Amino acid sequence: MNIFDNLTNDELNTYTYLKSYKAKDVVFNEEQICDVVGMVIYGQIDVIELTYTEKEETITILQNEAYFGDILAFSKHNRYLGHGICLKKTLIRYISKENLFYLFKTNYQFLASYLELLSTKALYIKQENKLFKHKNIEDRIIYYLKLEQKQKNTKKIYIESVSNLARILSLPRPSVSRSLSFLEKKHIIKKEKEKQKTYLTLNQSI
Repeated sequence: MNIFDNLTNDELNTYTYLKSYKAKDVVFNEEQICDVVGMVIYGQIDVIELTYTEKEETITILQNEAYFGDILAFSKHNRYLGHGICLKKTLIRYISKENLFYLFKTNYQFLASYLELLSTKALYIKQENKLFKHKNIEDRIIYYLKLEQKQKNTKKIYIESVSNLARILSLPRPSVSRSLSFLEKKHIIKKEKEKQKTYLTLNQSI
C-alpha cells in the first residue's frame, strides 16, 4: 500500500522529499537514530548485520513500496538494527517524524492509512516469524509462496533471482536451488518465464 496516495500534490511536495541512491550506497547504519519514515519507490535495500565473527547476515530485504522507520521512529529505542545497503539503483520517498505528526492532525485519511500500514506490518512480522519456524527448506519455500500470493493477491510470484530468494529465506543459495528443482520435478511449483522475468506458481492443491 502507498500511504502517500492520501496526500494532495501540495502536501506531497511540502512535507515529503525524494532521494535517489546508487548500488552499494548506504541508506542508514546500525545504531543510527531513526527520525524519518522511508518508502522504497523502486530498487532494493538489503538490511544486514555483521556478526561477532564478521559474518554478514541479512535481516530483511526492502523492495517496491516497502517501508522502514514507520515503527522504529516512534520507539523509545529508535536506532536502526542493521545497515541498509542498496543492492541496485534505488529511489526513496521520505517524511520526517515532525511532518507525520502534523499530517496526522490535518489529514484523517492519511492517519487511517498509516494505522492500517502498522497493523498490516505487525501481522506480517508474525507471519515472517512463522516462516522461519519451518526448518525444512521445501516447507519454508512453500509457506513463503503462499504468503506472497496472499499479500500480493496473485498466483504468480516474481522471483528476481535464486540468490535473492535465498537471502529472503535466510538459507544457502545451493540448498534453495536444489529444493526449487525438487519441487518443480514433483509438480508442486511451476516455473515460468515472461519477458525475461521468472515467476513461480504454487500448485493449487497445496
